[in-house]
Amino acid sequence: MKLIFAAAIALLCAGAAQAQTIEETLLDALTAKGAPGDGAVSIVGTLPAGLDPDTLTVAAIDYDAASGRFSAKMKLQTGRVIGLQGKVESGTDVPVLNRPMRVGEVVASEDVSYLRLASSRIPRGTIAEADTLVGLSAKRQLRPNIALRDSDFEKPVVVRKGDAVVMVFRAEGIELTTRGKAMTNGGVGETVAVVNTQSLKQVDAVVTGAGAVSVSPQGMVLN
Repeated sequence: MKLIFAAAIALLCAGAAQAQTIEETLLDALTAKGAPGDGAVSIVGTLPAGLDPDTLTVAAIDYDAASGRFSAKMKLQTGRVIGLQGKVESGTDVPVLNRPMRVGEVVASEDVSYLRLASSRIPRGTIAEADTLVGLSAKRQLRPNIALRDSDFEKPVVVRKGDAVVMVFRAEGIELTTRGKAMTNGGVGETVAVVNTQSLKQVDAVVTGAGAVSVSPQGMVLN
């Protein structure tokens, strides 16, 4: 599944090369020094803010194959040189966003790609499959090229608190509808509280689409 999805993304993004991360740039240079090409770079410390990987070049690099540790000097476009240290270790391919995402934006297939990250830097609970991200919306502002968790996303909200909704009850040979008012937010498939505007009674209902909810027989209070 992962390979198929990655191939689909590659086709969608054909003609627009994915920018390398600083870690990938370093790994390319370290591979020439004998580091394993299927490894991943873990940088010690925090990188200076505002670094653009596309404007960085490796000015010098030393690698110790026994420990996997390295030190490197990276040259910025301005001519400034910064020093980095880290380690080459085992890596894991995880799905990441390839662009910044604002709160409420919905993930499309072209927004996701796989990136090999150092296994020690991947948090517990990281999302493992890219196809599980498509169609979800960001719960907070997200940066590209970082490991992602379920808590970063939610189903897109299609019913919001205060919205007028159509309440539908279906059973064998029966379909009843009435108007209601949503008391909580919800995405498709999620349960929301709804007040029947005729009876003024509140029930739990499942969101079936924009402005539509389904009421179970147990929660039927349509009149």
